[in-house]
Amino acid sequence: MQLNLFVSMTQSYQKKITRANPSLIVVMLDGSNSMNEPWGNSGSTLSEGAAFALNRTLRDMAQNACYNAEDGVRDYINLAVFKYGTEADQDNGVEWSLGSLSQPNTGFAPAGDWVPSYIREERVDGGNLPVWIEPHAWGWTPMCKALAGPLTSFSNISMRSLTRSHRSC
Repeated sequence: MQLNLFVSMTQSYQKKITRANPSLIVVMLDGSNSMNEPWGNSGSTLSEGAAFALNRTLRDMAQNACYNAEDGVRDYINLAVFKYGTEADQDNGVEWSLGSLSQPNTGFAPAGDWVPSYIREERVDGGNLPVWIEPHAWGWTPMCKALAGPLTSFSNISMRSLTRSHRSC
């Protein structure tokens, strides 16, 4: 499997993904009160639309990159999902949010753990959609804390370089 990301029109990033060298995808999901706003004319909120889109994406990743009928679940994608949104008196407003899993010590879950950890299934488009992420919207948006919490789980990322340009952090 090959991961191709286009950074700009002239630059791209390529990496071969294997079970010995899986990719890591970190999702930061806004769970603040602003996500209660309507999603256009859909009859859904932004939170419901974001959860639906992310669940479909996770299903597609699980089916197309992490599952094989012969081998079962294959650990090609490590995943971390964090929601942020809090009341002013809460600590950091960032919480792990991936199916029925508790946050692992590594800060992410291998496919063998996250793929089967969905909470329930919904009938959509004539099929079943596993639900790992529930809609969630309350409180204010602690953006700097939202970024700082999950990133401290990954020792090779320097928060100093990230927060230096953001005085409010």
